[in-house]
Amino acid sequence: MKKKKKVLVPVLIFMLLIFFIIPLAKPQTVIGQTTFPFEEKDSFVWRCVNSTGPKHNINDLTRFTVESIYNETVESINCLMVNYSIDEYDVIKGQWIRNQDNLFYLAYNETEQFLNWSAIAYQRANIYLSPTPVNLTLIGNAVEKAGFWNYTTNDDMIIFDYGNGTTVELTINAQGISSTIESFNLTQSVYRWELDEDKIIVIIPMGNYFLGVSVASIGVIIFYTKKKLINSPS
Repeated sequence: MKKKKKVLVPVLIFMLLIFFIIPLAKPQTVIGQTTFPFEEKDSFVWRCVNSTGPKHNINDLTRFTVESIYNETVESINCLMVNYSIDEYDVIKGQWIRNQDNLFYLAYNETEQFLNWSAIAYQRANIYLSPTPVNLTLIGNAVEKAGFWNYTTNDDMIIFDYGNGTTVELTINAQGISSTIESFNLTQSVYRWELDEDKIIVIIPMGNYFLGVSVASIGVIIFYTKKKLINSPS
């Protein structure tokens, strides 16, 4: 009987750990063979940590929201399409302002190695989210094709050169999020945004709601099973 007790408790604990780990997997949307690493209504926030220009204040926030993900055909290629909205929080005015509402962001086909960016990406080089696995060359070629900018890469950073002394550097992490966005005029930083980890909102898919209930149920089962085993005669 004691041997059964020793085996049963570790098995139940292992099952509990499995159900805790699975919900931590990042949300993603798959259309065909093409994956976008986030879901509709996921939001991400960047904070302005440095500014020498008139358009940005220190601690201003920029919030990017994935509005919709759907199927579409672009240049005769079936693509996963993403629409987005931008809200900007002005610390001087003390309010969120909707700057761009439910506009085209990108079209992506992983199999065809096809990527098409919205105007904000190639005009301002403000790439917020990118498909994973991150391919900086694919990103650079897409922006260069659309906006005629030159680009270089360095590890996880892509640098866009506008040819007039202005460059924009983006550090893109493994999740496909630009963790930093910094603009330079010659060697002087004009503004720098950093991903505000505290402001990231990740929506857990409804499928994981069942997992959460299962975790709670297993926890109760472990508690009462252990209690019963302790109280049972040896």
